[in-house]
Amino acid sequence: MAQILVIEDDPSSLTLLFECLSSMGHNVDCATDREPAESLLACVRYDLVITDLRLTKAGGEDGLEILAGIREDSPSTRLVLVSADLRPETEEAAREIGVDGCFGKPLELKLIQQMVADLGRTRGRAVC
Repeated sequence: MAQILVIEDDPSSLTLLFECLSSMGHNVDCATDREPAESLLACVRYDLVITDLRLTKAGGEDGLEILAGIREDSPSTRLVLVSADLRPETEEAAREIGVDGCFGKPLELKLIQQMVADLGRTRGRAVC
């Protein structure tokens, strides 16, 4: 199964994503902000990275910046953005850097599960 990194500062969303993806048989690592995420990214090659748009510990740092850096360093890694404040301009910016999917909060597990399953079969089709 896939090696997945979830970067999320909200404990309930982090737990929800971890349990959802783990129950699908994936190996899931978690980070609550950029620093531990970068440490994990330096050691592990991830198939998929899911990050929140705003990470509070990082001073509201833009998750798009994190995903853009990952896209540059690892073009084959699939990228997903989640946010409680997902706006059309954010979705457009996500598409421009090559994000594979965008989801609003509260998270709908069935949509996340379907997208993760589809990511294994498709490439280059954004669902933002």
